[in-house]
Amino acid sequence: MSTQAVPLCPVSPGATLSRSSLPCVIPTPRPVPVQVLPSQGSSSAVVIAVLALVLACVAVALAALALQRARSSSPAAAGDRARTQPHPTPWPVAPAPVPRSPGNGIVSADLLVHHEIAGGYRHFVEQRLRDLAEHICDSSDPRTVALRVAELSRTLFAPTGPDEAGYWRLVGAAAASERGRAQRVLRGANEVYWRIAETGDRVRWDYAPRAPRRAADLQHPWGPCDPDAPVAFVVTPAYTVEDRIFSPQQVYTEAG
Repeated sequence: MSTQAVPLCPVSPGATLSRSSLPCVIPTPRPVPVQVLPSQGSSSAVVIAVLALVLACVAVALAALALQRARSSSPAAAGDRARTQPHPTPWPVAPAPVPRSPGNGIVSADLLVHHEIAGGYRHFVEQRLRDLAEHICDSSDPRTVALRVAELSRTLFAPTGPDEAGYWRLVGAAAASERGRAQRVLRGANEVYWRIAETGDRVRWDYAPRAPRRAADLQHPWGPCDPDAPVAFVVTPAYTVEDRIFSPQQVYTEAG
């Protein structure tokens, strides 16, 4: 703001001062208008700040997802899931009638656990053992496969436990790819024995042949065999406990 020199005005004592009585003029300062210019970068700064915030949120979300995946795939997390999830039954129980045997009636409650073990045994011989026999024989002929199952059964379900030496002799020169399958079958037979041993009861594997005609209560036909045809040979033994039959023999039948 610019100012002009103002001359001194003589004033008489006792005189009343007024603007009109002064010979000099005191100019009134004029305000200088201030022009406020809009900031050109303010809007761009806001956009950049918003984008930076969004990117930061996305980065935090991705980091949390990666951490969750790492924890879920760790061995400790797998162990926690295994402890919290229900354990599957080691042997699937095939549907079967309440165990009975001639003259003995229904078994007592303390032996009913063998009903479950017998169901697992039937599943083992009908699925896993038959599958191994088919691969070893390299044949789908029912009689050939049944004969090999019968031979393997006698080594796996012997009175004192699996005869491993005899078992491996039967497996013989199987292809290397079948050795793993044979090892799993042997381990499965041992698991049957371990479960039996936990009961403390005496189990007997019954291979004894019956009359030429199949005894319906003591023998079941193997696979697709004709139930009315004469018995040719025993494929798998009966599972008996204290002379009570929990799983009957499975026999191969054929017309004479």
